[in-house]
Amino acid sequence: MVGFKEAAQKALSHFRDVMQSTPYQNICVEEIEKSEDGQFWFVTIGYDMPTNDSSYALSNMVRRYKVFKVNILTEEVVSMKVRNLE
Repeated sequence: MVGFKEAAQKALSHFRDVMQSTPYQNICVEEIEKSEDGQFWFVTIGYDMPTNDSSYALSNMVRRYKVFKVNILTEEVVSMKVRNLE
């Protein structure tokens, strides 16, 4: 069975593989939660991305989030979704 630390490492590794050609910075594990049925870990990873959006006047970076669903038994990442905080 995969613990939350291993799930976080698996999610980070998957993030780096998928986002390798994307200019991100300040990657961080933000949240880890076990599913209600106990079969998955949900790992939220935050990262900064460059932006040209003028609503971010103090910075040219915007914080983004992805949620990874990791199978507790197999350690397989079964999904990656965008998480919006709005």
